[in-house]
Amino acid sequence: MSGEHNRALDGLRWFSFLGVFLYHSDESLFRFGKYGVQVFFVLSGFLIGGILLSLRDQVQIPLFERLKTFYIRRSLRIFPLYYFILAAIALLGGLHLMNGHLRVLPLHALYLSNFYLAFTGAKLDSQTHLWSLCVEEHFYLIAPLLLLRAGYRHLGVGFVLLFVLVALARTCNYFFWGNPRFEYLSPVQFDILVSGVLAAIVLRRGTFMGLGAEKFRKLGLICGLACLAMIAWTYFPSDPGAFAEAAILPPVMAVATSALLLTLWTGGLPLVRQLCSWSPFVYLGRISYGLYIYHYLIFFVFTRYSTGIERVLRVTVCLLATIVIASLSWYLLERPFLNLKSRYAYRHRSPTSAQAEVLMVAVLAKPAEAIAHSVRPRERCADVIAQQVQRDLPKHQ
Repeated sequence: MSGEHNRALDGLRWFSFLGVFLYHSDESLFRFGKYGVQVFFVLSGFLIGGILLSLRDQVQIPLFERLKTFYIRRSLRIFPLYYFILAAIALLGGLHLMNGHLRVLPLHALYLSNFYLAFTGAKLDSQTHLWSLCVEEHFYLIAPLLLLRAGYRHLGVGFVLLFVLVALARTCNYFFWGNPRFEYLSPVQFDILVSGVLAAIVLRRGTFMGLGAEKFRKLGLICGLACLAMIAWTYFPSDPGAFAEAAILPPVMAVATSALLLTLWTGGLPLVRQLCSWSPFVYLGRISYGLYIYHYLIFFVFTRYSTGIERVLRVTVCLLATIVIASLSWYLLERPFLNLKSRYAYRHRSPTSAQAEVLMVAVLAKPAEAIAHSVRPRERCADVIAQQVQRDLPKHQ
């Protein structure tokens, strides 16, 4: 899975960003656009989980080397753009061209600003959306060790426990704590990320926690229908509807999204896959990291005091400007660093000596069959080993 690429998932990234963009343009009109961030989280869990599961099987490679390769490649993807935007904010704030909230920049740099936002309620204007990057970075620190070392049974127990604890935390926040930024805390989003990992495990192993691919799709369909019902319910103000949106909708939507990813990856939903695989959407999804990073800063500059038709025009200009700037960033900043990934490619597993010995014995035990095919036993053994390598390689790419 780690060596594969699915165009439909790129297109889905674009629609996720578009939801977030529309939410920031009008939070009351596009109130559910904020869940585009959760779709990003599920995507990260699914794709990063797939990479880590591939690394998990490469037991002949030292754990430290596998972790080093993973973190170097992640750093080349995330850090250049992230620290570039922080430097730009520091420069513009130092020149008094914008409120750079310079006191918070060290927290951004350490990926701790999400805790600051959650516990203080501070408003950081164009920087607030960076909380989600902190969550993902914390996930990257924890997930590799767990997925590379823990047994699948322990992972299953841990996943169930995580879902229960986060559900209890969301419930307590709704009834007792009342923190509107509770969702900014990393542990509160880990069940969303783990939903993606769960789909990756089912894809790789065929079954996990009693869920096969078909059962997982059916569960996702049920969760998707439940999401639609809860969303419709929230438009009729009531305490149960508000509780459902705060505590039940996030994990249910995450499971529905992870089942959607699994279905798209395996070739299901041809019409959805064709839509998401349209080349313009694929390109916009590919630059979605830049779109997400830049859009709120551009929003703050272009649309801060506008209303009515003027705001609609400014939002349109903002979207176009975000696409242009993100494209320039992709070609001039991000892609040069991404090209360095080739120096730190994941090593593919080859058959162990034990596997080769088993194959050798199996072939040499039937010399008559080899002679009947006019092939000497040693040559036939080499052919069998080569075929085994070809079968194994796609599983670990």
